[in-house]
Amino acid sequence: MNRHAPFPDIPGEGGSALTEAGDRELLAAAAGGDRDAFAALYERHAGVVYRFCLGRLGEREAAADACQETFTAVWSAAPSYAGSGVVLAWILGIARRKAADQRRVSARQQAEPLPEGGDEIGSPAPAPAVEEAVDVWAAMGRLPEGQQEVVLLTYGLGLSCQEAGQALGVPAGTVKSRLHAARAALARALEGKAVQP
Repeated sequence: MNRHAPFPDIPGEGGSALTEAGDRELLAAAAGGDRDAFAALYERHAGVVYRFCLGRLGEREAAADACQETFTAVWSAAPSYAGSGVVLAWILGIARRKAADQRRVSARQQAEPLPEGGDEIGSPAPAPAVEEAVDVWAAMGRLPEGQQEVVLLTYGLGLSCQEAGQALGVPAGTVKSRLHAARAALARALEGKAVQP
């Protein structure tokens, strides 16, 4: 376990059959009120859920709140889990809704203006790799929400198109077409912005 990360590393991340069988058992036990099983399920997937929420929200505090709300909802909804599909994809479907809720809450809150002259505070120039990452994130932010989500789920979290489709409630073919469109849009947006040595 990485004690410096906001959540523990996830053993077996990537959806192996063994992990999935364990997830189903843990969720079934949690549905029966087993707090230890729920804690184990949390340990397995909290990092993935947090990273997904961070990718959707862009703020650590908001992502942590959405992650916490996700697992609160998982605890409440565990008895209603139908047993079809991948447990992690089901959890990420809940996380998607909680991140959207968190985004609406953040949008309602008014940003405090900078103190007068506060925008003149200097900072060192970012390294080229940082500039490139900023360009990629900015381009990602201009993608339609559906494309952003499939990129985060597949490239960011390593889910298969099938698992990402389950999390989003769409067919795997839709995930593939959104990925194709997202890659094309990102390539266009980043064309000519490659960092020169």
